[in-house]
Amino acid sequence: MANSFEEHPITGVWEITMGCNMRCRHCGSGCESPLPDELTTEQALKLADDIGQLGMRWITLSGGEPLMRKDWWQIAQRLRKAGVVPNIITNGWYLTPAMIDKAIESGVGVLAVSLDGLEAYHDHMRQPGSFRKVVEGLRLMKEKGQRAGVITTVSRANRADLPGLKRLLTELDLESWQLQIGLPMGNFQSAPELMLDPESVDEVIDFCHDTTLEGGIRVFPADCVGYYHLKELETRRIVYRTEAFPIWDGCNAGRRSLGILHNGDILGCTSIRDRHFIEGNILQRPLAEIWRDDQAFKWNRHVAKHHLEGNCRICQYGDQCLGGCPNTRLTVEGRLHAGNAYCSYSLRLTRTRKRLMESTQVPELLEVGMGFVRQGAYQVGAMTLDRALELEADHLEGWRYLGFAHFMLNNLPECEAANRRALGLQPGDPYASKGLGLALHRQGRSQEGIELLRKVLAELPADAHEARRDLEHDLTVVLHESRQVA
Repeated sequence: MANSFEEHPITGVWEITMGCNMRCRHCGSGCESPLPDELTTEQALKLADDIGQLGMRWITLSGGEPLMRKDWWQIAQRLRKAGVVPNIITNGWYLTPAMIDKAIESGVGVLAVSLDGLEAYHDHMRQPGSFRKVVEGLRLMKEKGQRAGVITTVSRANRADLPGLKRLLTELDLESWQLQIGLPMGNFQSAPELMLDPESVDEVIDFCHDTTLEGGIRVFPADCVGYYHLKELETRRIVYRTEAFPIWDGCNAGRRSLGILHNGDILGCTSIRDRHFIEGNILQRPLAEIWRDDQAFKWNRHVAKHHLEGNCRICQYGDQCLGGCPNTRLTVEGRLHAGNAYCSYSLRLTRTRKRLMESTQVPELLEVGMGFVRQGAYQVGAMTLDRALELEADHLEGWRYLGFAHFMLNNLPECEAANRRALGLQPGDPYASKGLGLALHRQGRSQEGIELLRKVLAELPADAHEARRDLEHDLTVVLHESRQVA
């Protein structure tokens, strides 16, 4: 196996046990009893050393219920000794004074508790009495100086509990609160009626933003909540305490983070549980070897915008975002490369497209669309021109502008198609030929693009000075870039 991947993971999740004292209705992994192939204490401690040597800074111990594993504190202690901060996610049932003292002694960073809503909903989803256990545990952690957090899975059924939860957690002087969307996986697959509809994502973002601005508690939108929404960006800037806007730049799985299952199986993310995504096992290959294998985690390391579907494939943020959370796409649509139905920006595109479909005024659509492109608003410009040209296709300038907009969006197949339509209306058109040649080059068909640019240059009238300068410049760029690749 080749070992050429040079980045190292920063963080990850380690499911140290599948044993759990609860049978939560929305459990993503369907945990029940400890499985016979769990790593032994000796194996787990060796793995903790390897995690440190790999350069990780944090790792979250989860389950199941991690506090049910008797040696959890030894694992946490060993991780801390290896230079890795161990965090824990727990259901809160075992948060006794002694257990919290053990967490502090073991060097646990943040002890995060799952809290699904107010008492009636939380106990319904988990078990009677669990809400009071969580609240008492949070109070104890505050008294003892243990950093605490809360994670809430938002569904249709507990959306109305969020304001009440905010008041409670503010009273408890909680440091951080993470909101995530319930996805159809594990036990939650059998309750599709509880899932939020995509349009509700903006409500979750609004809640995170408004609560954060109040300053009483930091609300962290999980990786499945976003993307490219101004309020979301502002929320992350505040909660991460930075002057910059932390912009989503693709899923970390297999790139900057990893997941470890109870038996030592390694995958990119513990939420994506299909065996197809397991890259190896630490009992058979060293962790570092699995991580650095350039054939591992290909599903995420090698994904590109053009692999995606729907709005994600043509999105102006697609090259950076890469479709948002892969597990959302996989669990909701059943395909890893599907468009992300829960992306806030994608929802805005869909609403914009719906409004455009109501218009039949071609001259107005063309004028507005080309105006957007001239202003650099390529996404909405392309959508507007798409609608105009769908109604009436014989508009050379419209196809030229559409080709340029798609080129700037890096939608190269669409750029190629638009410029070919323009050339169908006016063969040899210098502007469309230039756009087509560049699109072919960027798609790896450089020789085809070079031949086209040379042909158009040879056929240009002698007085077409500006077109000649543009084409000669672009041909020079393509030739240079082609040699660089070669």
